[in-house]
Amino acid sequence: MVKAALAIAVKSDYLWEPHPVVLDQKIRKTMRRLLLLLLFASVTIGACKKGPVFGTNNPTFNLDKFEQNIINAYTGHCVGFAYCINQNGQLVRSGAHGLARTAADGGEVPMTIDTRITIASITKFITALGVARAVYDRANTDFFDKIGPFLPSSFQPTAKFADITLEELLIHRSGIKKAPGDGIGDQSFDNLKQLAASFNSSDKTYAYCNKNFSLFRLILPNLLPGVPWTPGLSEEEAYAQVYKTYIDDYVLSKAGIQSPSVVWRPGYASLYPYPYNNEHGGGRQDWTLYCGAGGYYLSAKELAALMAYTWFSDEIASKDERDNIFHKTNLYGLSESRNGDHGLYLIKGGGLGYGNHAFVAHYPNGVQLAIVNTGNDFSAGEAISMIQTLFDDAWE
Repeated sequence: MVKAALAIAVKSDYLWEPHPVVLDQKIRKTMRRLLLLLLFASVTIGACKKGPVFGTNNPTFNLDKFEQNIINAYTGHCVGFAYCINQNGQLVRSGAHGLARTAADGGEVPMTIDTRITIASITKFITALGVARAVYDRANTDFFDKIGPFLPSSFQPTAKFADITLEELLIHRSGIKKAPGDGIGDQSFDNLKQLAASFNSSDKTYAYCNKNFSLFRLILPNLLPGVPWTPGLSEEEAYAQVYKTYIDDYVLSKAGIQSPSVVWRPGYASLYPYPYNNEHGGGRQDWTLYCGAGGYYLSAKELAALMAYTWFSDEIASKDERDNIFHKTNLYGLSESRNGDHGLYLIKGGGLGYGNHAFVAHYPNGVQLAIVNTGNDFSAGEAISMIQTLFDDAWE
């Protein structure tokens, strides 16, 4: 956790010992002074009492109420969920309810705050942090740079594709649109290569599309000077390996997250439809060759640590860097952010066909939320709005 150093200064009350006679005189003088001071204080205090004093009536945030709002909102709407709440970089509340896996998948496993689950599109937030770190560390590079020079050498992009900027990808204003039926396979090396060769759009309006961030799996390695490429790997394998190694080392490990995975493993949670009717779970993909927009498996506690280290330390980004990449007009990787009753709420959610089952949020008063669940019956709009109202309704 982020640590603060506390320095305590200690000094002696007496540096010399007076003669007894001098001491007696000094005591009498001191007593007279004290009596005068007490008399003056009583008169002053009495004079100040001219009427009742009213408070400012400003609303205050109730942490217990916020936690209870979360529990009430998700209970009865999913098979299992876990949450962690930070305040000023410290974990202050956490809990878990229900199951991570059901009897249909080999026996019931309880959900905990340490249970890993696919975080789906929250991976975009992680990718954005990695891209920002690479841009700041690379000389003469900016978010407004065009992506053409950073694409794989085997790509033959159109001029319009090469002219897309790093920032346009980060804020979903590249002109790349989501095609009907787009899924994990559409984020493959070959599909992105084909997209680059056929792209012909000048439309820069906002359009959420996973390909914007899966492209960073292929761009990020070329932003890094002197990256060692492992011999014997195919081009797409090499790019995927460098992307994950960099994200692990320069983002996740800085938050104390050890051995992060983009492959589902035994012990991780599954995703289930809700209402639940004994179905087998989903959300167990291998994202190795498709990462960038989705991919990582993390727990609620690990997501909370990532949030704390992102905003309350300089391990991942400095304050000036944070102010730039999370400015209200940028919001790199935080596409569900919105204005609430108390300012701008920085939010990212993730879902894989079972409802938005993972969220992280940073609120203006230093409170942060990380919550994961196994799938729910909320619409996407309802789930995102709920992350706002759970916080707004915790003020009194």
